Amino acid sequence: MRWVDSEERLEGQCHTTKDLSAILAPVLGSWKPRFETAELRSGDDLYSEHFFARLGVSQRSLVVDPADPDRWWQRESSTNPLSRAGARAYLALLERHRPLDAGDRLIIVSNVFDTHAPGLGVGVLTELIRADPRFVSPSLLPLSGDGCSGFISAMREADLWLRANPKSRVAVVSSEVCSPFFWRPTLLARLEQAFDATTDPARRMQLARMVRSLMIQRVLFGDGSVAALFDNADDDGLRFNSFDRWTNLRADDRELLKVVGIGTDLLRIVGADADELELPTFGFFHQDARRLGPRLAEGYLPRARRVLDEMPLRPRAYALHAGSGAILDLVQSALGLEAADMAASRELLAEAGNLNSATGAAIVHRLHRAGAQGPTMCVFFGVGLTLQVAY
Repeated sequence: MRWVDSEERLEGQCHTTKDLSAILAPVLGSWKPRFETAELRSGDDLYSEHFFARLGVSQRSLVVDPADPDRWWQRESSTNPLSRAGARAYLALLERHRPLDAGDRLIIVSNVFDTHAPGLGVGVLTELIRADPRFVSPSLLPLSGDGCSGFISAMREADLWLRANPKSRVAVVSSEVCSPFFWRPTLLARLEQAFDATTDPARRMQLARMVRSLMIQRVLFGDGSVAALFDNADDDGLRFNSFDRWTNLRADDRELLKVVGIGTDLLRIVGADADELELPTFGFFHQDARRLGPRLAEGYLPRARRVLDEMPLRPRAYALHAGSGAILDLVQSALGLEAADMAASRELLAEAGNLNSATGAAIVHRLHRAGAQGPTMCVFFGVGLTLQVAY
């Protein structure tokens, strides 16, 4: 399977770390007493120089204006920005190639919220038909739920399709628009109400941790889409030859990266109905970083190291999980990589933030555009935990 071409689109306006720090400082100040009441760190560690150095993000594009999120919600809340973004990336890519037809395949990946996968695919197709009434739908496969490793899942599916249909082509669109969910105007207000309405220490601790996670995600995640085209031609191009995947190596791994949303104990914690709460149902993580790091280092990254050691040729390019600067430090140490090996991942993280499943696609896109030659290794983590490696 050959990577033919790709298109990256960052959605919305660019916001620097300094911009977001100024906007979020009052919010952090209002929550410091609550953090202390919950016997959690006061929040002085958030948005400090050390925090942003560890985060590794200097700017990111957001469709919502963080200084005035109400305006976006009043104007756009009934629309589907994620589908629009994915359609735009697809159309920009196909401007350079003949359109896909009914014998080809379109794979659409997104994890930004807990959507039903068929609905995700229909949304993007609807936008494509609006843009061009002559659009002919290829075979459609929507994928969601694999988190940041979702693009590797899409490449696996593309590879299987092209093995079974060697004369066809596959377009993979990975689209993530996070800011409408992380910057929803009512989100913090509802969490504040729930916190102030309870005296239960355990519940307060849970709510305070959710707010900390939300405040980190608001400066970590960006909005963007990548479309990539694959075929089986013999011309030059990046070729993906093997895939490895491991998930839930230990029973308690699920507790390390727990999705807290509708249908979970969040409703019990907050004491609200689903319709009233209006929280994002995917990506609202409750993390225990003190356990997450060691489990990645002890249970997951050794698997990737074994794959690396068994490769017939040492990779000359790497696309590594850019969840944060701290995660990249962990991956670099565990795999014994040089600073140059990390460059593409660190640059994408700094310029665009974490793009969820589109992160991997964007890094490989940049490697491809830079003329990367020789073996390329991709290592990405998803919820679960899941580790996926592509070569």
